[in-house]
Parts: sequence; C-alpha cells; structure tokens
Amino acid sequence: AEVEKMIFHGWWNASRAAVLQGRKERIDLTAPVRRSVAEVKQQAEELLRWLDPNYAHPAPTLMAFQWAQNASAVTVAARFAHKWEAPGANLAVYSTDKGQGHVNKERTEALVKQLLTVSMVNHTVEAEILAKVQNSRKRFTLSLRLFDETVPDASGWSVVFRKAAGSMQMSRGAEIPELHFQMRKRWAEDWPRLTREDGLEPGAPGKRLESSLTCRESASFYCPSSKSCVAVCSSCQDFPREKLRCTQDLSSLQAVRTPMEASFQDEDLSPASVAGLVRWNFSAELLQAEALALCWAPSQESKERQGASLVTWSSQLADDQPSLHVPNGTSLRAGQHFSLVVLDGLPTQETDDMCQENVVATAVVQDHWKPQILSAKLHFQDVAPKEMQLMGDVRLHFEAKPAAMPTAVLLRWGGQSGPKGPRSWRLLGESWTSWRDISDELEMVGETKVIRELLFQVTDAGAPVEVPRGATHFLAFADGPGVVRLEPIATLRFHDIRPPNEMPKSMVAADFSEFADGTMSFSFSFEPGQCEPESFTCDAGSSYALYWTNGAKKL
Repeated sequence: AEVEKMIFHGWWNASRAAVLQGRKERIDLTAPVRRSVAEVKQQAEELLRWLDPNYAHPAPTLMAFQWAQNASAVTVAARFAHKWEAPGANLAVYSTDKGQGHVNKERTEALVKQLLTVSMVNHTVEAEILAKVQNSRKRFTLSLRLFDETVPDASGWSVVFRKAAGSMQMSRGAEIPELHFQMRKRWAEDWPRLTREDGLEPGAPGKRLESSLTCRESASFYCPSSKSCVAVCSSCQDFPREKLRCTQDLSSLQAVRTPMEASFQDEDLSPASVAGLVRWNFSAELLQAEALALCWAPSQESKERQGASLVTWSSQLADDQPSLHVPNGTSLRAGQHFSLVVLDGLPTQETDDMCQENVVATAVVQDHWKPQILSAKLHFQDVAPKEMQLMGDVRLHFEAKPAAMPTAVLLRWGGQSGPKGPRSWRLLGESWTSWRDISDELEMVGETKVIRELLFQVTDAGAPVEVPRGATHFLAFADGPGVVRLEPIATLRFHDIRPPNEMPKSMVAADFSEFADGTMSFSFSFEPGQCEPESFTCDAGSSYALYWTNGAKKL
C-alpha cells in the first residue's frame, strides 16, 4: 500500500528503494507496483489526449433513435451511439458484489443522469451528453422538432437498460443504457412522422401531412377536418364543432357567453382543507386555450376579479372528460368558490395574475371532513330477563377535537362478518339516531379536545327490543359533512341477561360426618359448565348457590 502512494505522488527514487527493500525481505510487490504504474500511465495518456482540440471540444454526434406511437402518446428510445447497433459511450459502472463482476444499474443510471442534459417543451425534445467512446470523447445530441404538440406536464423521460446484441455485446449478459421519452399528445390523432422536417411526399393519399405546428410556421391555421393549412379560419367554421381547433387568437372564447357548469367533490377528509377533482363538460372552444388555471374567487355573483388567488394550473390536455386536480391539503377559503380560467399562453411563473384572465366556469366548494375522535367507549347493562331481548340505556363516552366535532351520532346493531378490522362489520336491524346529552358540562381540555357523553335508550315504547338474528355488538358511528359511517368509533359486545343454559357437571358429595347435636359436615365438588370463547348462545352462569331439597322441593 505504501509503495502505491509513492508511485501516485511521483516519488520514483523512493519507489525503487521500496522495491529493493522488498526483495531483501522477500516481500512480493509485483501486483501493487504493476497496478499503480498502469493507472498512472493511463492518466498520463489521458492528459496527452486533452491536447487534441477535437478531444477537448468534440463536435456533436447525433444519437441513434427509434420511435413508436398510439393515438394518445409517442415514445422515443435513443442510444448514446451514432448507429442503433453500433458500440456507444462507455458509461457502465461495474460492481463486484457476490464475487462476480457485473454492471451496477443503479450507479450507472445515476452517472448517466449526472452527465445528461434534457429539455422537453410542447413542440421540441432536446438531449445532450459528453461521454467516452473507446479512446475518444463524443458529444451525443438529440434535437427533435416534433410534428405536433405534446403536453409537457403529462410527459417525462427515464434511463432504461436493454440487453446488448451483436457488436455491442462486450461480455455475456451485457446491458446498455437507453434514454426513453414518453410524451402525451395534445390531440388524440396519429402522426404520419415524428418531426416536422422528415417524412412523406406531399399529396400522399389518406395521410395527415400538416399539423398546428407546421401551419404555424407558414403563418397559416390548421383545419383538422381537411388536415391542411388554411389562410383564414372561416373556411373551417362549418365543420363539426368537436373537432374545431382553427383559431387566430383566444378572443373567440367570447362565444362562450353563458358560463359553463363545473363540479367539485372534496376528497380531503380533514376540516378546513380540500382536495379532489374539478370537472367540467367538454367544450370545443376551450381547446383553443394553451393552458387552464384554477383559482379561488369571491362569490359567484360578483364580477370583481380582485382577491382571486391561484390554486393550480395545467397545460391544455384536450381530454374528452377534462378536469383539474386540487392538491391535497389546500386550505379552505370561506365564502369563496373555484373559478376556471383560460390562458392564451403557457405561464413562465405561477402568480395570482393568472386569475385575471377569462373565467369560463365556476364550481361550488363544500368542505367534507371526517370527525376527529380521539377516544370512544360504550357501556350497556341489560335489564330484560328474556333470551334474545334487550332493554336499557347505552352510554357513549367520547373525546374529539373541537375543530372536527361530529355533526351526527348514531347507534347500530352489528355482527362480525370476518377477521376483526374496520371493514368486517355487518350492519343489522334498525338504528338509533336520537340521543340525550348527559354530559355534566362541555369540558375543554387545554383547548385540544371536547369530552361528551350521550345516552341512547334501547327500548320499544317501554318494552324490550328483539335482538336481530346474528347481532352480537352495538356499533357507534360519528358522521361529518359529506362523510357517513366510514367505520365505527366504538364497539361493545352486549351481554343478554337470561338464565344459564350450561349446567355444572360431575357433582360429588362426600366425607359425611354426623354430630350429636344433629348437625353434620360434608364436602361438595363440581365442574363448572364450559362455553366456547366468543360464544353468543352459551351461558354457564357467574355464581353458584347450594340448597337442601326434599325431592324436587327446595327447603
């Protein structure tokens, strides 16, 4: 190890002395010396190569790529090589885990992403990487001017590995990294070619030769029904509205004189916060917008836009069932609603000024939340002596957070339908929704919780209530706005007061002794009745009494 440090530092005299000393002491330094000299030699040769301008600043080399598509998406696979089957960049990071050399995919992927520069916009894909190829350096580039528009927010790229074949296979089982782009089409239509430059001969029958991008470059407009460029949009006005995309500017959105209807359902079950999808009906006019924004806005009657604030936005997706997602944990604004705003361009930064554009739809916001019950317990004592009948008061004691108190509390019969868990209960019979608050006072504990005690009367006009078949428990539920009976907050297995039906066994009286005063002593033993755990119909009793009898008559 010491001789390697000397060689790396260029201390050649000291290195020779160490080798001579090793021979005297019969220490073999061949392996470390050869290894360190080879590495120093390699670094020296690398330094000489940097004197070559073509090595220091390599000219761009186009990446080899292939592409595929369906109606809604385009996939491009690129390799860091000038030809698809040619050996490419030396990017593999090797590992010797488990004693066998192999490509470490995680470290190789991290290296590729570190060296790679990628840019994706709605009409262009660009990538560049500097890497070694054998004894040279190459700058591999990819620049695609796409045939039609894509949706960057719904697109992405990744590094994947493919098994090497042919001249690329340096070792058995070798794998090479590829750059994959997955792009969502803005318009659900087939492309005749990947880019605007290459492809079909003009006038090829049945082929789509133009797009909104190719028409825009010639200062014209794309007419989807004829798949051609037109000088003015008026020639497309008679074609079906659902395919109408030809427009000169966003001012034609003024044709939507009546505000569209939108809907929102809160899926965030916490109070004072919302999340979920804002949906609206498909409209051909909205396809002309480059982007859509969702904003908080004052009351629907007010036309004043001041005070509106941005919630989220998205580039145009051209979906048949359009929607925007409100992020989880969005704070609720009392007295405000959601407004849908159309934008005539992609924003460079997110600001509330985006909410000052054209509003085309509004949605009412109702906060749905789940009561936040900290603890809950049920108590019940049956006073009906007959089997399968109950009567008495069920008391529900619970603690809840003040900001998320339940809006309704009810009691249900329940039976276990499978393994214990929140979704294993079967609801049976009628429910009790009327209760009486018997709390001594509304007790606040450090302003963090409220303690309540409610009383449900289990009775039928003063008479016992029949137990539904299969019912074994009382279940208490707490509801909130828009949230109904997700799972019980408390459960109680009730005990039906009735005569025992499992008698004692093996009763034995022995060791009798009589005394002169007419008294006697003896021992008495028995085996109590046994019931299966969790048995509903078996009752072995809880206490025992011993009587003198005369035949069947108790004395």
